[in-house]
Amino acid sequence: MDHLRKITVGLIAIVVFSFSLPCYAVLEQTDQYLGWQSFTNLSRSDYQKKLDQLKLKSFRPIDIEISSGSKPKFSIVFNKNLDKRKWAIHSQLDNNAFKKKWKKYQKDNYRLVDLESYKKGSKRYYAGIWIKNTENIKWLSSRNISNKEFSKNFKKYSGKGYMPIDIDGYKDGSSTRYSIIWQKPKKNTKWVLKRNLSQKAYSKSFKKYQKKGYRVYDVSAYPIKSKTYYAVIWIKDPKSTKWATRRDMDQRGFKNAWAKYRDLGYRLADVETYKIKKKNRYAGIWLENTKRPDWKFRKSVNKKISDYLSDERAMGFSVGIAIDGKITYLNNWGFADDKNKIAASSRTIYRTASVSKAFTGVLAFALKEDNKLDLNRKTRSYEKRLPKRHRKHTVGDLLANRGKVRHYKSNDKATVSGTKKVYTSAYSASKLFSGDRLVSNKYLYSTHGYTLASAAMEAATNKSFCSLIKSYISQPNNLPSIACEKFDNKVPNRSLIYQRKGSKGFKKLTALSLSWKYPGGGIESSTYDFLRFGIKLDQNKIISKQSVTDMTTRPDTEAWYAYGWNIGNSNGESWYGKLGGQPGANSYIRIVPDKNIVVVLLSNTRGDGGELIDLAKDIANSLF
Repeated sequence: MDHLRKITVGLIAIVVFSFSLPCYAVLEQTDQYLGWQSFTNLSRSDYQKKLDQLKLKSFRPIDIEISSGSKPKFSIVFNKNLDKRKWAIHSQLDNNAFKKKWKKYQKDNYRLVDLESYKKGSKRYYAGIWIKNTENIKWLSSRNISNKEFSKNFKKYSGKGYMPIDIDGYKDGSSTRYSIIWQKPKKNTKWVLKRNLSQKAYSKSFKKYQKKGYRVYDVSAYPIKSKTYYAVIWIKDPKSTKWATRRDMDQRGFKNAWAKYRDLGYRLADVETYKIKKKNRYAGIWLENTKRPDWKFRKSVNKKISDYLSDERAMGFSVGIAIDGKITYLNNWGFADDKNKIAASSRTIYRTASVSKAFTGVLAFALKEDNKLDLNRKTRSYEKRLPKRHRKHTVGDLLANRGKVRHYKSNDKATVSGTKKVYTSAYSASKLFSGDRLVSNKYLYSTHGYTLASAAMEAATNKSFCSLIKSYISQPNNLPSIACEKFDNKVPNRSLIYQRKGSKGFKKLTALSLSWKYPGGGIESSTYDFLRFGIKLDQNKIISKQSVTDMTTRPDTEAWYAYGWNIGNSNGESWYGKLGGQPGANSYIRIVPDKNIVVVLLSNTRGDGGELIDLAKDIANSLF
């Protein structure tokens, strides 16, 4: 049945980040930069929860996919509702119920922007997304029409200046049926619609129209005689918006593609779920959504990293760069989990190894600002159970590696790789080494010293080190992945750890507990959160500017090491940073405060720390 709504054509203008909508603004896929979220394979109850939650956060749905079956699964894409437009979505309407809703929203001046058909058992249902038709766009929709009806309507409505904005093909018994939405743009927009395309025909058409400057706007996959066919809408994009589309992906492939394009600065604009040989498959359309795809240094940075990885092989490697408080680059190589083909992404959680000392340095100064810790006070005055030899050093001495506490030694009970035992406090962990004599060195890099410093923090606050990291760094700054690595906890997105094997291969390692050295080598983080940590630190949002200055000022001339951070000067610019390396980890952060540059590198494979520093230095120096 065709529904034609005759109303005056209008145009809405929305401005965000100084970008205005193009002439085809009636389309849901605009070239604006929009906040967005998407979800796949949700149960009905989880789908409803997401719908309710995101409505409260001023998002509105733009695309819904529902798989047929006894327990249908829901996939949905949301955009930020910038103009606070009224909208409605219904996802379980039979034929009569859909007619009633259609008439109701027509009367209330809403227009249909997405139409979906699916089966639950033997019964067919429809889902629809309506939005308030503030532009007064002419539109119409058809559903459950035959091949012959489709051809007739196509000729009729395209001849009247309408363009298709949504198509859904599906099998109903032995026949193929279609649903489609048409609308009339204010100005002519070039478009192409083709249906019943085989795999080969789709590929051929894709190349043809891509060369002519068209991009895929909507795609539907459906079976005809046990083979998969496609219906595709292309539009001519006057602004040459960067875009990408992928199809026939399994669930893992879709998740990897989703993460890849998110990190590159794209948003998911359309999702399609279907089956090929009874296996779930996915297609997606992504649109440029940030300035990251056009960043002028992207190619040169990519080459620097690729050149580095050709020598310093890693199973998984992630990089983040920020300038002036904005993320300008996120990119990833390899896998977080090779066996299950989980690609590395900016949300992959890596070990940060000795970069944990930098987090601990920030924590110490945050506690100092909160009048909970005095860095000039003797460590043993806080934790009185420590052996008497520890009367000599202060908490600050330990954080600056001037506490004369030893580092690793051969056959050390406190091992680089971790322990089988889980320690519940820094003091209990310190028993592994605290009985040993202090060294004579004025400066000695020492992970063990950080365990003692955190014992003082725990005694001063009566809270565990891990809870302090959470309450002073992670939670108030919305950096949830920055946490102690509790290896016996299952953490979503946590990478496996690897070491190189031979000239090409890798060996998966078994993670041990890092609980004895959380403050000096046991904190984990995603690249995304680690980079935002650097941004906030550079902007004095975690600790004050004076505290950052004090933290990155060395107490003497013995070494270029301050309180948790190495410091230096490169090309006339001062920087502070920290390197980390342990089994299954290679990590580095560099902050150039006068240029507001933050560079973060994380890997799940131990490598040459000097080479990693050189890479970060090269990247940072190339940006100014």
